[in-house]
Amino acid sequence: MPPHSLRRRRAAIAIALAIMSAPVYASTPPLEWHACDRPGSHIEDRRTDVSVLCASMTAPRDYAKNDGQTVPVQVMRVRFGDQLAPRDAIFFNFGGPGSDPRVPLEFTAGRWIDAAPDDELMSGFHAVARRFDLVTVVPRGLDAQRPLVCDFDRELPLTDLYEDRDSNKTWRALIDTTRRFAKRCGADLMNVEMNTRTHVEDIETFRTTAGYGKLSFFGSSYGTTVALWYGALYPGQVKRMMLDAVVDIRQTWEAMLKTGPESADSAFMDSLIQPAVEKPSVYGLGTRNDVLLGRLMRMPLWLRMAWQNDLHRPADLIAALTLSDWLVEGMTIQQVGAAIPANTYSVSPDIHRQATQTAHHLYSHLARSHLFPAYANDFDEEDRPTATAVNLAIQCNDTPWDRHVDTWRRFILNRIGWSFNLGEGHILTSLTCAQWPRHAVALPDFHELAKLPPVLVVHGEYDRRTPWSGAQATMSLMPKARALLARGYTHHGVVNDTRSRCIEHTVAQYLLNGRIPAREITHCPVDTP
Repeated sequence: MPPHSLRRRRAAIAIALAIMSAPVYASTPPLEWHACDRPGSHIEDRRTDVSVLCASMTAPRDYAKNDGQTVPVQVMRVRFGDQLAPRDAIFFNFGGPGSDPRVPLEFTAGRWIDAAPDDELMSGFHAVARRFDLVTVVPRGLDAQRPLVCDFDRELPLTDLYEDRDSNKTWRALIDTTRRFAKRCGADLMNVEMNTRTHVEDIETFRTTAGYGKLSFFGSSYGTTVALWYGALYPGQVKRMMLDAVVDIRQTWEAMLKTGPESADSAFMDSLIQPAVEKPSVYGLGTRNDVLLGRLMRMPLWLRMAWQNDLHRPADLIAALTLSDWLVEGMTIQQVGAAIPANTYSVSPDIHRQATQTAHHLYSHLARSHLFPAYANDFDEEDRPTATAVNLAIQCNDTPWDRHVDTWRRFILNRIGWSFNLGEGHILTSLTCAQWPRHAVALPDFHELAKLPPVLVVHGEYDRRTPWSGAQATMSLMPKARALLARGYTHHGVVNDTRSRCIEHTVAQYLLNGRIPAREITHCPVDTP
């Protein structure tokens, strides 16, 4: 056979093998973009140089089975500038799981579009918005037309648990309530769709359907999980990837839950307690970190649960301990509210101002009858709160969980005894996922992340939700990754929340042209929000 015939035959065989090995899905109809039906607008509708468009995409119900059944998946695109010229896209996921990305996408796009050309921090993002489509895919279960709506059939007995953590009656009620929720919600036909892999496959379906080449990613918190799963499954389709508040992608959800309180306690000690005891004349909290931590641990448990995520500065400790002492001494909530503005918290005017501000903020949380309603099945609120059912379904489905509730009871009681940072989410998630009818999900090979182009990581030094050590572990899988470390920063999520040129300008230039710092880790000074 002539050489050119051999080449043609080999090429034909290669193409056939590629087709056989690739997943075969039904052809997806083209997207029909239309004006978004959104509850509130962060971008002026009358602007002719900006379009905020939505579409309903047809996707396989179950990518693993590929049985011909399809579901609608909602997508969104913000385009600034020339409305006709084709352009690349940046995909956004701001966290969760269980959070609708459409409102924060429009809010972020609006900030970038409105940035002044001479703004040294934000002008780069203005250029990003003009050059790229800003896009997102709504995770399944969050579409108002097709929501995953499950709720607990009774109020969770968390208040009872905080009053008597050793009560067998309370534990039985808590375990039974989470079991009924898991059984009812996990049996929903949509449950098979609730996992990170399905969402990533939806993103890839969107990329091909919308006609984009390689995608860039802007991921924050759980959004970094989404981006990294996509990068591991489709490394050749990634142009750039900016990860803010990075998860330890090597760990399962269960492992992160188990190690989270200890990591958070370490950051809490370094960023709040130690600085406070180093300046006793300013903060008035003594000179020993063990004594100060003991005072915090003796706060009523319900206050620890209500306030733990709102403490970011040493001055916040003054406010928390002052209000806690007042309540323990017998003051009513109304009396506490009246006493806040009249109290002197520090001899330092700046620290006094910070503590007063925090005291008002902590006081506002006292009115909550119980704490977990911050997670709500509400698809009409403009701020799109986290949907409990979707949040738990994804965590329970993605990776395996220990199925023994007694083991989790011992874990919770142990951590309550010594960890300031064990929260309600740890309690509810562990007991629910232990009893969830999980569908196995194929994990990506995260070693594939080594194939990605240079990734930019941005992280707060003392982020208690996603510790810096976990971000470094994820970076170890990507030899070309570079990091911007926000020094002294305790909040979860950094980008667009600082006045640091080291952060904001660098991120914008990376998204624009791929420019990345030469050093593996760049230490950036930031102002605490």
